[in-house]
Amino acid sequence: CVVPAAPEDSASYRTRAKLMADLIAAAFTCDITRVATVEFSSPASHTDYPDIFSSGFVFNGAPTSFHEYEHNAGIDDQVRTALRYFVEVFGDFITTLHGVTEGTGNLLDSACVLGTSEVSNGNVHGFTNFPLLVAGRAQGALVHPSVHVAAPGANTARIALTCLRAMGIAAPSWGSEQFLVTEPFAELLV
Repeated sequence: CVVPAAPEDSASYRTRAKLMADLIAAAFTCDITRVATVEFSSPASHTDYPDIFSSGFVFNGAPTSFHEYEHNAGIDDQVRTALRYFVEVFGDFITTLHGVTEGTGNLLDSACVLGTSEVSNGNVHGFTNFPLLVAGRAQGALVHPSVHVAAPGANTARIALTCLRAMGIAAPSWGSEQFLVTEPFAELLV
């Protein structure tokens, strides 16, 4: 178990996310914890993301945040660039776990990593085609290599139950009220 170097302050969200990935990988490797939650940026954070937009966002001549820009502009090239960036940063996290040896494999082989956004379409706070990414093998409990599950109209809480089951937790249900589910996405489980 190696203590990582103290991080330097950075305005780069990608650098901060990489530091968090390194800390989580170290915590997993040192068996300090096997569960972690990472929030890249909070919903409605009004962040500019200087890594990809050094001069910030401008809508109708006025400076604005990504959140407000997407509400006003809808899905355009700048929004697509930002969304690609978010997925790339998630990929960086997955790459970090994959790069750390554990036993005869790597940390990702043992992990079940859920990545998502708070909505499917930010400009209208939509929930149709909600993006949910699951990475890792969960000790062989998850289908590998990747699989795409299209589940129009499905309760997205099913993915949390799927992750629990993949990690060996025999929870009969997950969620409450309209988000209570009893069936995982079986297509993802071995």
